[in-house]
Amino acid sequence: MLIKNRKGFSLTELLVTLAIIGLFSPLVFVIFVSGIEDFSTTTKYMGQQYSVMEVTSLLRQDIEEAKIITLSISDYPNKLVDEITFEFDPTSSRMKRQWKFDTITDPTTGEVINGLWLNVDGAGYKCVVDELEVSQCSFKVDKIDAVDTSIKPERLILSIKPESLNKSRYKGRNVNENIITEFSVRYKEIFLP
Repeated sequence: MLIKNRKGFSLTELLVTLAIIGLFSPLVFVIFVSGIEDFSTTTKYMGQQYSVMEVTSLLRQDIEEAKIITLSISDYPNKLVDEITFEFDPTSSRMKRQWKFDTITDPTTGEVINGLWLNVDGAGYKCVVDELEVSQCSFKVDKIDAVDTSIKPERLILSIKPESLNKSRYKGRNVNENIITEFSVRYKEIFLP
């Protein structure tokens, strides 16, 4: 007496299964890769926005607490500020701080860093926020005259643009315009060396 084993699959069933898998696997792969690219570009875009918010927050805090603000201006017609120095009340624990946008090559690694640099009490500049398009970032003041130094600025204008990190078909997921923030310095002591 012959007992038939009915536990296995036939060759036809296996071939049909492989054909179905072969048809759907490229679709699943495309969806998977697209999801990874979407996540990556969204993360980069959020990082750009975070950079702008971080710079704005750090400068706002220094402007609010500063007693004396010194503006180093080399381009008077455009009122562009090369460097800002904040000095605080002597009773506070905060030390003199200098801010500037610059491209600096790291001497240890040789890496070129575009960003916002901070020098605390003459200890040397350190990059606070990198991946900025330094050529499009600036500090500017509203009122100033190279001849009449009695005219003091009332507003400090920060214009900042992060680097475009998303390339190719995701160019739309970049901060494409400069973000402009105005800070009132009307009641601060302003010095123009």
